Amino acid sequence: MDATPNNAPVKYIRWLPYWAVLQTDLRQTTQNWVWRVWVIASVAAATLYLTHRFAVYREARFVLTVDKVVANLLSWTALGTVTLVVAFCSGAIATERGTLADSILCRGISRYQYFLAKLHSRLITVIGTFLVLTGGVITVAAFAFPGMVTPTGCAAALAGLGCLLAAVVCFGVTTSALCGSTVLSVSLLWIGLYTLGFALTFLPDSYLTPDRMIDAIPKMLQGLFNREELYRTIGYAVLAGAASTVIGLIGFARTDV
Repeated sequence: MDATPNNAPVKYIRWLPYWAVLQTDLRQTTQNWVWRVWVIASVAAATLYLTHRFAVYREARFVLTVDKVVANLLSWTALGTVTLVVAFCSGAIATERGTLADSILCRGISRYQYFLAKLHSRLITVIGTFLVLTGGVITVAAFAFPGMVTPTGCAAALAGLGCLLAAVVCFGVTTSALCGSTVLSVSLLWIGLYTLGFALTFLPDSYLTPDRMIDAIPKMLQGLFNREELYRTIGYAVLAGAASTVIGLIGFARTDV
């Protein structure tokens, strides 16, 4: 007696390839040397700086409040952090150019899903790492040094810097999708960031540009900041990241791999 054929319909999950690439890229994060250097360098710099300042405070009674400690640490490490984030995001797609068409895009995943999976993976990794490291620094500094920081001020500082980093991540993944090599992607991204940063310095003082935000971190940690300026800066960062994402999606869909 012949077996009854199984005619049950096959359920197609449209975003399954997206989830596969996203999970794979997140698992490979800990194996990425740029991410490891970022984490190790940030932890080492924060530990040495906090230890040095705490020793000076205990021995010489040199008063340095927690808001100034955190502001100095973030200001001095900002360039190194952005540099490693640029290198980490600029290689998201450019490093796979040699095998992208044969081993990935031939497996039923669209270019839009692949681009979004890479972008969201880098956003989760960068923003998550930043929040954990910076939140830990603020917590340790609050217990070790005198001064007053408010939860609202800490959240505002983290939100503002986090949105700026998110925009940098979007720029980095977009240049990685449009360029044929990681070196070219990093070079173009740095040129674009320096040009944008220089242009923002000509804005009126009422605009909270990235350099002004870093200078205002001590007051922000104390809860002394203009909410409208912060919201406007966050909105511009989100719009810039969204515009960069759209350009990356369209460009990657039309680029030969």
